Amino acid sequence: MANKGYRSRGYETAKFDHLRKDFGEGIEAIKALDYTPEDYMHFFPAFAGEMTLLKYFSLYELYKQTLDVAGHMGELGMFKGAASLMFAKLTKIHEPYAPTLVHGFDWFRGGGQFTEREKEVVSDGVYQESEERVRALIEAQKLGNIVKVHNLDLASDAVDTFFDDHPHLYFKLLLVDAGIESVLRKSIPLFWERMTVGGIMVFDHYSFETAPAEAGLINSLLPGVPVKAVRPGWMPVAYVVKGSTA
Repeated sequence: MANKGYRSRGYETAKFDHLRKDFGEGIEAIKALDYTPEDYMHFFPAFAGEMTLLKYFSLYELYKQTLDVAGHMGELGMFKGAASLMFAKLTKIHEPYAPTLVHGFDWFRGGGQFTEREKEVVSDGVYQESEERVRALIEAQKLGNIVKVHNLDLASDAVDTFFDDHPHLYFKLLLVDAGIESVLRKSIPLFWERMTVGGIMVFDHYSFETAPAEAGLINSLLPGVPVKAVRPGWMPVAYVVKGSTA
């Protein structure tokens, strides 16, 4: 199997280790059956594992909660663009004439400014993807009018500059899939300020060993905001809802 990109300490990452052997063998068996790329795309539930499907079912359920909330959608840490492209297709289906866009943020170098603790559990650069390939994937599906890719360092003042340059931009749904302390510390307050009341911020690694700072930072940066579990489960792990300050 491919490099997992993390080093388990025997906690959350190990809970489903008993499934890995059968899953890996299943992938190899499927690859040997000579299905075409078209088969994988058109009949994807026949090939994807239930935990992979679960991730996207969970995102869909969260998206449905925001249908009556104004604003755009975003993803911090695009990687291969899966969530951003799913959001784009959902808005085409459910809000075809709404101005809703999907903003994907990544610096396309993988890794980041890791703390010593993060270096113990995460491999630098493993989640690196080509910006050109992500953009090509978007354009191949004629979704460039919906998905907007922003190449910037989410741990830097480039985030402040981005919002200064886009004063109109507010979000109703934001997936935070970059559990690095420097990114979270810089980005969460700025994006939270730009969440519409009733909007949802989703965290992929809350209280998860591969993001050792995420849960603590969320609770300190968003004090008193209830952190809810994503159901039916797996990943993403948690979410918060922007409440009224009135």
